[in-house]
Amino acid sequence: MAAPSRRAKTSVIVRLREDAQEFEFTQAVRILQRIGGMAERSSSSDAGGFASDAALPTATKPVGKDAFPNREVVRFRSSLSFTFPAGEIAQVSLRDNGVHETREASASAFDGRTRHNGGLIPNDMTISFLGITGPSGALPLHYTTELMSRARERDTATQEFFDLFHHRLASLFYRAAEKNCTPLRIEHEMLRGREHNDVFTKCLWGIVGLGTNGLRNRLGGNEQSVLYFSGHFARSPKSAAALKGLLVERFGVQVSIEQFRGQWLPLPADGQSFLGEAPGSSNGIGVDLICGEWVWDVQSRFRIRLGPLRLKRFIDFTPAGQMLRDLWTLVRLYVGTEFDFEVQPILYREDVPLTQLGSDRSSTDGARLGWTTWLRSHKDVISRHFDGAVFEINDMNNQM
Repeated sequence: MAAPSRRAKTSVIVRLREDAQEFEFTQAVRILQRIGGMAERSSSSDAGGFASDAALPTATKPVGKDAFPNREVVRFRSSLSFTFPAGEIAQVSLRDNGVHETREASASAFDGRTRHNGGLIPNDMTISFLGITGPSGALPLHYTTELMSRARERDTATQEFFDLFHHRLASLFYRAAEKNCTPLRIEHEMLRGREHNDVFTKCLWGIVGLGTNGLRNRLGGNEQSVLYFSGHFARSPKSAAALKGLLVERFGVQVSIEQFRGQWLPLPADGQSFLGEAPGSSNGIGVDLICGEWVWDVQSRFRIRLGPLRLKRFIDFTPAGQMLRDLWTLVRLYVGTEFDFEVQPILYREDVPLTQLGSDRSSTDGARLGWTTWLRSHKDVISRHFDGAVFEINDMNNQM
């Protein structure tokens, strides 16, 4: 129970029922369909996925499609009033045994549908922003006046007839909103088990350069990261600042990029200098003469420094951990193949462990020479963080 100085936690479905005017129409329908979708998935769990529309229980189907209105999760009605509406929704009524629930009814029993005479009936939502009658109605006002007069005499036949059109009109309005609202569309596809199948996500894949399934299958679980940073991936040329921001956001650690880390590159035979060759064969002294089979290059290599990190996190960024593989995939996709890079995880000095031979610890925690091995005693005081482990990985199939 909440303290007197704080509000008690209230479920969203209770808030929707008690303060419906505070919700937008599309958000309220989304909530009802999400909860109704839980019942939909539960009904098809034995089949290992989503059931077909014909196999779904009544009052759990989404609105605006080809199901009968009494089989959809919510039934829309138009408000009979001339008062200025306080919101898009006038009232949301959840049904139980054919009777509207009271404000004190428990929301835990709500699953997007309710039983009535052995069957299931939808819940009601009274809207005030759309309709052929009501405060925003398309018909002349005397139609609404006549309906209000009949309602006082407990004659709702005409109102129920008009609500047939109100329901379909509001249902199609929601489907149009869902189609043109990117977050709703993405969520709809994910709930149907078709993740990354919406048009917007396909466009993002095209911008990144991974428009086909064969290319995306190589990401190794980094799909969401690539989509999230699609702006960085699409921009050219690539920058160290953007790469740093990408890694910080993805892995949640401190990152610094050291550029121009020189390396020796092998020279092909046709680029080497040989005595006795004809002029123009890389043997001009002071012009293009090169001594040796290697050349020093300072612009094709950089270093990624991570941390300082705690020991468990440090091990994750060694070749024994999964994080290093994910980082390699992400960085290689971002910078391409023209750059080489190395990863330098930094360990907090307080976390430097003692090395024990023959330890029964797991392979990920055990001492690894050059990775997690330090020769120190209990009395040794380490003055700085450990940054001696540097991993150069050019191919994850050949890690070191």
